[in-house]
Amino acid sequence: MYHSEVSQQKTETASGGREFWAYRLIITISTAALYIDLDLFSIGGVVISVHKLIALIGFPVAIVLMGIKKLKIDMRIVVFGLLMFVTFCLFYIISGTFDNRFFSALVQVGLNGAVAVLLFTALTNDPKAFRFFIHLIIAFSIISAVISILQVFGISTGTLKVPDTIPRVSGLLKDPNYQAAALLIGIACLLSLEKINFRIPFILILSAGVVCTVSRMGLLVLGLLILISPVFFRHHYKKRVVIFMLWMIIGGVVVVLLFFPLGLGETITGRFSVLLDAFKQIASTQGESLLQIARLKLAYNAFLGFLQHPLLGIGVFNSTDFMIESMGITIALHNTYMEFILAGGVWGILLLVYLYGTFVRACCISPDDKGGTVVLSVRHTVILFGLVYILVSFFLSYHLDITTWLLLIFSIYYRDLAEGGVPMLRWQRLRGV
Repeated sequence: MYHSEVSQQKTETASGGREFWAYRLIITISTAALYIDLDLFSIGGVVISVHKLIALIGFPVAIVLMGIKKLKIDMRIVVFGLLMFVTFCLFYIISGTFDNRFFSALVQVGLNGAVAVLLFTALTNDPKAFRFFIHLIIAFSIISAVISILQVFGISTGTLKVPDTIPRVSGLLKDPNYQAAALLIGIACLLSLEKINFRIPFILILSAGVVCTVSRMGLLVLGLLILISPVFFRHHYKKRVVIFMLWMIIGGVVVVLLFFPLGLGETITGRFSVLLDAFKQIASTQGESLLQIARLKLAYNAFLGFLQHPLLGIGVFNSTDFMIESMGITIALHNTYMEFILAGGVWGILLLVYLYGTFVRACCISPDDKGGTVVLSVRHTVILFGLVYILVSFFLSYHLDITTWLLLIFSIYYRDLAEGGVPMLRWQRLRGV
């Protein structure tokens, strides 16, 4: 009898250990996808990148380790996935166009939905998984920021005089703006932590990384995060707000002085001067000067496209072709909201309403007294991550990215955690579990 009990305890310990590593593997692969985007080869027009290849191997291993019965297929994720499928694919279904674009959209929705289920499973089944996730995002952000800083010194030497040679760097991503957004997510996670002592040097490193991308979006959102950061301090840390803001001011001065010899300060000023000139001419041009700003012109034409195709949209992957027809140039839309609305029409609007409705309802839930600082920290993470996502989505296309699903996952995870229950029907209940 004794040996039987010991054997059972060992089996349970081994099972718990396997699940632990499964959840860590899921979170690590998902985090790496936010900061690494290196293409390897393509199969049938589908690009295989480093993180996709690792995911194809790592996620099945994680499912085997934890057991398929541990999966948490939440109905809120299923509903969101269905809305995204309709948004992306309804145009192709109605028009009977079942080509590579349709099947690519189907695969994208399916894969991202599967990753969302795995992430929600890890966060729900392991109480320490969320904290590990946040710490890992911070670690990847710091490494990515350091790489970006080193790239500036490696790419440019001496003074910078020609605007076309600005040292815009992107870390291990393909685009400087996406790199800036990834670093902003890291800053949001840092600000959500309870203690601030060690956060200051890390935030300075991440801020320097954002500056190196020369991203106007990144600099604007960074400034906003710094301004609102005191709101997320604990009561017994409020006395350190002045010290924290002083550190940020000193850090900003150091960054400008450090990179000004490379011409980065002048380059940043030049990028913002274009926007300022357009706004100064609003009255004299009756608002037409705003269309000189490329992103506003893109959004304006995309909205006109929505008015032309309000019910079905134009289908995902077709926005670039639409811009060629409407503007005469080949250019990406660079706006998550317009991508959804142009691709799916009113269905894209419903998807955004569902996503932000879930986010807002979660943010309105006050942490339970029993949850203490842990639940409060999760709430701060959700709010700050959501704020970054809302702002950068005006400048980046996240419609096919797992980042959009992360906002949903964080929101429903916090809602369940704060309320201590399940606010909506789950898939398991349909199966009688």
